[in-house]
Amino acid sequence: MDIPDRLSSLRQIADAEYAKLAGLIGDEHEAQWKRWRDAAIESQAAVTEHAKEAGKRPLSPPPATCPCR
Repeated sequence: MDIPDRLSSLRQIADAEYAKLAGLIGDEHEAQWKRWRDAAIESQAAVTEHAKEAGKRPLSPPPATCPCR
């Protein structure tokens, strides 16, 4: 399957933000976690939009207990 560069880039950004969580605690961890969450949400939204445009069934949203919400 051909994955658009934009989707790959957004995923890489989200992965990089996640990696920055290592070793952080307290307020720094919370702030970085929010940056990672926002990047992950943006990445997933782009994947869902791409799926819709390609006529594919998008993934279901994560459950309410998911830490990404």
